[in-house]
Amino acid sequence: MASRDPAYPNILFILTDDQGAWAMGCAGNDEIRTPNLDSLAAAGTRFDNFFCASPVCSPARATILTGRIPSSHGIHDWIRRGNLPPIDPQYGKPVLGAGDIYAMFNDRPEVRAVIQYFSMGESLKGWVEAGGAIAVQKDASLDWYGDVVTRKVAEMIQNATAFRFDASDLMPGAVGAGSFWKSMTDYVSGSIDLDTALKQIDESWPK
Repeated sequence: MASRDPAYPNILFILTDDQGAWAMGCAGNDEIRTPNLDSLAAAGTRFDNFFCASPVCSPARATILTGRIPSSHGIHDWIRRGNLPPIDPQYGKPVLGAGDIYAMFNDRPEVRAVIQYFSMGESLKGWVEAGGAIAVQKDASLDWYGDVVTRKVAEMIQNATAFRFDASDLMPGAVGAGSFWKSMTDYVSGSIDLDTALKQIDESWPK
């Protein structure tokens, strides 16, 4: 998406299809002609020691988009009808996200007025229009967004039946980036039950 803030550069992510790392001239292959890729490699930074989450295209792309391994995001084969994870309608349309939480420490009329203002989409309009935020308020207009990707994300949030707040970045490192993810991944994969996962997370919490 286009950035309107010069402090945040635009990044163009180019992903070639079904191409091995060896299939480029800049990788030492003298049989394949890839002048454009060679030019990008020469002018930029080339990573020659990397790891792919899956040798299949769709799972690898899903990992790039989600930051999860295939056993977590559920895409194990190339995407076609019948091999996507099923969507259970009983869960509605939940959305996982994070953001700022406002708290009131003094119960006074003016403090309540500020909190009430923050509950309105208008409080974020300028920030949204500048490309710096996504408003979760129901009265926030989709017309405030300057690009189609962010507008679609905002629309998905507005249409969600539940918004689950991800506060894992507020956990101690040993939990948020350690036991929580490992235990929950083990639970989702079926290798441990929920009680065991919760017990492992609780026991890892710094004393």
